[in-house]
Amino acid sequence: MSSDRLPLITADSSFQQWRVVESQPSGLPCRWNSEFSLPEVRDSLPFEEWAIERRLTWGQRFRSQPHEGETFFYDNQGSPWLFVPFSTLSGKSQGCLVPFKDTSVEAISQ
Repeated sequence: MSSDRLPLITADSSFQQWRVVESQPSGLPCRWNSEFSLPEVRDSLPFEEWAIERRLTWGQRFRSQPHEGETFFYDNQGSPWLFVPFSTLSGKSQGCLVPFKDTSVEAISQ
């Protein structure tokens, strides 16, 4: 995906909340690799190959958690992904990554 198709997002942007617009019955796959903790996740990893941790359904809202001031992680193909936290245990975020595509998620203005 070219960067001209990404929404303009800054660290202080109001676009930290998203809605799933993926209409596939199976939902939007949210992937994670249990060999990593969030601080170890970095750009250029093969997120598409990671196990599906859960699926987000059409209309579901979620908040993304930026990393190092950036909204997106970028996989080994240069495609953007959002980290979706779903719990915190002893101060450590747990969650999974969803691919950012304009056909699967949309930003919600706060």
